[in-house]
Amino acid sequence: TQVEEGVTTQGRSYAVRLSKSLVVGALTERWGHPVARELVKSGHTLAGSAGAHEFDVAIVNGSAYLAARAISFRVQDTQTLRTKVDAAAFAVTDLAERHAKIDTALLVLPPRSREQEAYKRALAISKKKKMKMLEAQAFKAWVSDVVRELPEKVAVRAARQIS
Repeated sequence: TQVEEGVTTQGRSYAVRLSKSLVVGALTERWGHPVARELVKSGHTLAGSAGAHEFDVAIVNGSAYLAARAISFRVQDTQTLRTKVDAAAFAVTDLAERHAKIDTALLVLPPRSREQEAYKRALAISKKKKMKMLEAQAFKAWVSDVVRELPEKVAVRAARQIS
């Protein structure tokens, strides 16, 4: 899967599609597309320490192995965007607190200007909470590493569910 660049409309829905595409791509490369489709869940809810959170993309097969949220800073900096940053960061860190074995991250499409307040806020939260906040290329590499480390039994279970 290629990481797309140069697209003019790169809001949150684009970031979510990109995150799913990168996860499906890594799983397809390892185990084929049917298994990838079986393992990847969109809008999947997982319980953190403080409550349940919806993740934009997850690898799930009985157990969750990866959960990620996606956010784009290539939109106008508003209070709504800052609230979305807080919610996404809380979901990722809360899940990581409760389930250390689930790999978690926040895929970000950075703003054109690194001076955007919402982006600076996200960087500060990421640093303080030790949350993975990854741009597309780094997210792709991270997903590939996570998928490479998944036990073979994950694919075997998924293949049984397909047939």
